[in-house]
Formats: sequence, C-alpha cells, structure tokens
Amino acid sequence: MLRDLLNSGMNLFDEIKPYQNSYQVKYKPLLQEEALLTFEKKEGIRLSHYNLLINASGIQKGIGLKSKTRYYSELQPNSISWVIFNTILPIYSGCIYDSLNPKLTIGTSGNSFNIRQDLNNINEFSRTDIAICPENTACLSVGRKPIHLTNYKIEQGILKVKGHSVMMGYLQEESNISSFKENHLSLAI
Repeated sequence: MLRDLLNSGMNLFDEIKPYQNSYQVKYKPLLQEEALLTFEKKEGIRLSHYNLLINASGIQKGIGLKSKTRYYSELQPNSISWVIFNTILPIYSGCIYDSLNPKLTIGTSGNSFNIRQDLNNINEFSRTDIAICPENTACLSVGRKPIHLTNYKIEQGILKVKGHSVMMGYLQEESNISSFKENHLSLAI
C-alpha cells in the first residue's frame, strides 16, 4: 500500500504543507498520575506512568536488553506483565519486535527468560527466571536479583517490597492500610 502511494507520483511534502509545523500538546500527564488499573488479583491495583516506566527500565537492565535486539514475548493480553513485556519494554528499549526470528524471547516455558509467579519459591529461581508481582508493577526480580530501584526480603512467608515500582495502592483503602507497613509493601506468599 505504501509502495503504491509512493509510486503514484504524489508529492507528500505538498500534501502536508497545510498542517502546522509544530504540535501543541493539549494534555501532559504527570509521571505520578494513575496510568492503569489491573484486576488480576481479587483487588484492583493502581499503577502510575512512573511505575510502568521504571519497571520497564529495571527489566531492561536486569536482562541486558539492548536497542535493536530482535525481541518477542508470547504472553497473552490478560495481565500487567503483558502490558510491560509486549508493549512498553520493546518501545522503551528500542527493540525490534519479531515473532519469526527473535534473538531474545519472554514466555512461561522454554524461552530466553521465563516468567514465574510462584514467589514462595523465589530462592530456587534460575538467572533466566523473572519473578512476577503485579503489586510491583510486573517484574520483581530477574533470578533472585531485584530489578533496579527495587528491594525485597522474605520473612516468615511475608514478601516485603520497597522501591519505585511498588504500586500506587489498591482501590480499596482498607487493603492499603493493612498492606503498607513500616515503609514497605507486605504480601503473604
């Protein structure tokens, strides 16, 4: 279709000449504003633009993803992990999204990196396992190593998470009161 347009003899510069030279943004969202609600768990989780970007940045650093890498994620569009791994991460990292000949793959089994949600087994994760925790936007760690700007520890079956990827909160205020303690997020695992 583009080839036909280019071969038609149309002068594209003449076509765009009537439009303004600069784009005036009408609304600029702040990084701390709510960007997304996810309902993967019993309660709705509120995430900011900053949560999404900082998590993508941490994943990029954690898996060593470089610009122009041929990349593919087989995740299905039903989670915050899909939003991060299939949309934000490839754009943020400057990757080439390639389902036919990827150099790096993300999925649930048999990939370059495999996502896991069984956080109670995190001490057994290999360096190619990615720990998923929706309350930490998506990724908590690559292997057992927390992503950039995230820290966690497990004490008596409670995951305690601190960092820039930690969600804005749950939709239900009562859940926030019981989950945010002593400057960290507490989750039973």
